[in-house]
Amino acid sequence: MAKIIVNAQHVSRRFGSLEVLKGVDLLVQQGEIVTITGPSGAGKSTLLHILGTLDKADEGVVEVSGIDITRMNDRKLSAFRNKHIGFVFQFHHLLPEFTALENVCMPAFIAGEKPSAAVLKAKALLGRLSLSDRISHKPSELSGGEQQRVAVARALINDPDVVLADEPSGNLDSQAARQLHRLFFELRDTLQQTFVIVTHNPELAGEADRVIHLVDGSVVAAGGLSM
Repeated sequence: MAKIIVNAQHVSRRFGSLEVLKGVDLLVQQGEIVTITGPSGAGKSTLLHILGTLDKADEGVVEVSGIDITRMNDRKLSAFRNKHIGFVFQFHHLLPEFTALENVCMPAFIAGEKPSAAVLKAKALLGRLSLSDRISHKPSELSGGEQQRVAVARALINDPDVVLADEPSGNLDSQAARQLHRLFFELRDTLQQTFVIVTHNPELAGEADRVIHLVDGSVVAAGGLSM
């Protein structure tokens, strides 16, 4: 049986009187690509932020690789996030003053990795993502698709248990979006990397192992392990 990477049970989140998530359950196995779809305001990004320790649920339990993150204080959450969770956002959030190589190395430096080891690993990741000739370029010198691939390499540098992606192709043209989508599946196939992806892109959603459809903070359609 495949390892359970994400186990979210009865997750609820309120902002004032607005109940954004209403008892959401979600299980994700190692090596799965799960997409979360739904209309704007359905709670997709809020759920992703809770899974990634960027926000906290008002009710429910979230475990990542068997570790209950709902009981951690902020300091422990920060360390856990750095080591176990990778993030890719719609806007790449690369540091403009640093090169592609330096941007990818940052999480490893924060985690205490030896600089020489971090650089070697970052170069290998950038090579895998067909960016070896762009390692010394700053974000402003890269195309949108290249910037997102650098962001993916940064998300992978610490060998995360899961990569959480929030509309990762939403700011790309159709060709770059398809290339990014293919990359996710290649990483799943070659590294057994697990992805949870919020997307409005029907092509990406349709290719995923499972699709979770949220409406008004509740799961209204899902396949496989998710209720």
